[in-house]
Parts: sequence; C-alpha cells; structure tokens
Amino acid sequence: MQGLREPELVTQRRLVWGVVIFVMLITAGWLLWATIPSRGLSGPETQSSTQTTAPVSLSRPAGLSTDTELSLSERLSDLKARLKPGPDGLPESPADKAALEDLAQSIAREHRAGTASFEVMRDLALVMWWSQQDRNAQEWAARAYDAALGTEESRKQADAELLHDVAEMMAAVGLTSGKPREHTEFTAALTAAAEDGRLLPGPGDGPVLAEMLGSKSARQSVRRAFETQEVPSPVLGEILSHAYRNAEQIQEWTKWVTQRADRAGADDETFWLLIRGHAESARFTPFDPARRYAWIQKALKAAGEDSARVAAIQELARYYWDKERPEMALRAIDEYAGQITQKDCRESLERLRLRATSEVTHKRKRVNERRRLHAAARERADATVILSE
Repeated sequence: MQGLREPELVTQRRLVWGVVIFVMLITAGWLLWATIPSRGLSGPETQSSTQTTAPVSLSRPAGLSTDTELSLSERLSDLKARLKPGPDGLPESPADKAALEDLAQSIAREHRAGTASFEVMRDLALVMWWSQQDRNAQEWAARAYDAALGTEESRKQADAELLHDVAEMMAAVGLTSGKPREHTEFTAALTAAAEDGRLLPGPGDGPVLAEMLGSKSARQSVRRAFETQEVPSPVLGEILSHAYRNAEQIQEWTKWVTQRADRAGADDETFWLLIRGHAESARFTPFDPARRYAWIQKALKAAGEDSARVAAIQELARYYWDKERPEMALRAIDEYAGQITQKDCRESLERLRLRATSEVTHKRKRVNERRRLHAAARERADATVILSE
C-alpha cells in the first residue's frame, strides 16, 4: 500500500499545478483582451472620445476664444487668400461659393449664440464684399461693428488698433462713402481713447480713422471733445484735419487752427505747433506727411515740459512710420530719452519705444514678404518665357 501512495501524490501535485497554470492563463488572456480595444482601434470614434481636452494653441488669432471660431477663422483665411481681388480679377468657383455659403451659415449660428467674434464677422464681411455680395457684406460689417463698439464697456476699452480695424472694414465695404452716416459709437470710442491716452495710431492711421467722420455731426462731436481738452491732442488734430479735408473744408479748419495756435500760451505752444503741422500738410493733394516735418522740429525746440517733449517725440516717431522708416523712429526715441525725467513721461516714452520696435519687426516681415512675392513673380515670368519658347 505504501508503494502505491507515491505515484498518487505526484499525480495530485501535477493536478494542482495544472489548475494554477490554467487560472493564470485565463487571467492573462482576459487582461490582454481588455487592453486590445484601446490599443487596436484608431478610428474617428475612439479618437474623438480620447481627445476632447486638446490643449489650446498658442498661435490662436487674437479675439478668438473657441475651437469653433478658430476653425472658422482658418477657413476664412483660406477663402480670403483665394477671393481677394488681384491684377487678374476676381476668381469665380462653384466650390468657393459653396464654401462661403457654408461659412456664412456657421457664423450666423455663432452670432445667434452670441459667440461670434469681431474678427470672424469682419473677415466674413470682407470676403462677401470681394465676392460681390454687397448687401450681405454690409450687414455682416454692421454686426462686426456692433460686436466691437456696441456697449459702453467696449467703447471704453477700444484702442487705436481696434478703431483702425473697424474704420478700415467700414470703408472697405462702402459704409463710409455716399450718404454720410453718424457712427456715434465710433466717435464716442475715439474721443474716450484720446482722453485716456490710449490713442496712438500707427502708420497712415489718421486718414483711415477720419473716414468715419463723414457726417457733419460726427466732426462736430469730435471737435467739441478736442476743443474742451485740457491739453490739446495732436492725434485728434490730425484726424480732424483729414476729416475736414475729405469734407472740402480744410481751408476753414486750417485758418481756425492757425488763429488758435497764435493765442497759445507757453505750456500749449508745442501741442498747437504739432496740430498746425497736420492741418498744413492736409491742405495739399496728394497728401504728403513730409510737409509736417518742419512743424515737428519747431515743436521740439519749443517743448519745455516733459509732457510736451514726449508729444513732440511721438509725432516725430509717427512721421518716420508714415515714411516707412521705423528704424529712424526708434533712433529718435533713444536720442531724446535721456532728456525725460518725469516718471509717467518716461513710461509713455517706453510704450512708444515698444511700439517703434514692433514697427521695425513688421517692416522686416513686409520686406521679406515683398521679396518672396517678387521671387515668385520672376519664377512665373521665367516659366512663361520657357513655355513660349
């Protein structure tokens, strides 16, 4: 009997180990099966469920706050590149028309939900104008205008860049030509920005902003604000000069500015010399910013207080911007910086310097883009010659 027990014991041990191995295999197989779907499926359904919290792109255009708007902005940019009128005329394509109609419907839904940004609606208005949908373009421009300046809070925060974008859009779709319109929200934002020191236009902004003062009441509103300022604003003086030039009233305006400048005291002399320079240069056709250079030099010599000196330096910088010489503006700012001692004036000058540095960067980009386009044009010309041969 004892000799038979050893084989039985071995058999029992083998049976136990077999059960253990079987359970382990089953467990391993189940774990492997459970992980296959997450690794093996790569279709849209699985991807969409695992990517709902994608990080926000740092290159997102300013003013866009949702992925939907970013997509709309990218699609609009693509259409703008294809539909913008060029030397070969306006391209017509059923696919482009269908894409534009689809975009308009998408943006209309965003607008009804209150989430469409000024930038998206502005771009849609421009693309529609280029596509010869004038009425739709003007309706979308009006919505973009309301998004930018429709509330008191938005008007208080508007700066020169936003005001320029609004004015440029309205002029582009024909809302500043023909019968004069009031644009009361724009004039309120313009005068508020000038009062708070937020109005620092870039190159060529004066004539663009003046387009929005086509009505007599708009000019009177800005002029009242200008005349009641404790310190007269050369920027508003420039905008009014172009507005009166557009209204064919520049002679009367220049006469009034000259008389007012002659009565100016020592504290205001610098500011009125700058304003007179804008009025005198606006009298000539075509407009040439170089005509105000002599007045800027007179203002620099007359400037006694730091605030007056900074105003003159600002106008000198803007003169160089208008001449597409931003590097000269930067050099002038650095040259006069040592003469400014008051803290707030030094801070203003530093903001001006940052703006000048930005203009230098933009000029380099424009030059590089111009060179790229010229190179592309030469390649097309060479290809045309080769084909003709």
